[in-house]
Amino acid sequence: MSSIEQLRGTLDRPQAFWLDQRRGRDYGLYDLEAHARLWRVEAEAFAVIDAAFGISEVLVSEAEGRIVCLSLDGECVWSWRTPDGANLVHASWVETLQAWAGVLLFFEEGPRRCLVLLDRQGELVSQVDIPSALGYAFTASGSLLVSVRGQVLSVPDGEVIWTFADE
Repeated sequence: MSSIEQLRGTLDRPQAFWLDQRRGRDYGLYDLEAHARLWRVEAEAFAVIDAAFGISEVLVSEAEGRIVCLSLDGECVWSWRTPDGANLVHASWVETLQAWAGVLLFFEEGPRRCLVLLDRQGELVSQVDIPSALGYAFTASGSLLVSVRGQVLSVPDGEVIWTFADE
């Protein structure tokens, strides 16, 4: 079965990142108006965890800690490795910071989660611990991170600025 993994980002044209589970580890970028595949790449790891659109790139998080930033032409712009024992489980482009944000899950350290910020060259700018939750979602602008516990965190400092349950 195939599935559209992400449709969020800041692109001018409607485009979709597609993970083709029928073909194993292939993923690609499709132009929804032209009804055409723009490119297809095979993941190095056994699975793709998350992906996000930026201004002119797509950030892809693969299992085993590989993060790759691809141009809209499918060319590798940069790649980054998470610390050992961690995967980037959520990713987003942060418009105001012109940078990538993500949630690192340290699967060998129990409930530890970190919010990371990577610049446009793939350099780690910051890494801060955040409250543990089973799931998170970035807002469309990437400036806030919301946990399934109702916590709203600011990006990039990870400070809890509001909790739904407090109301």
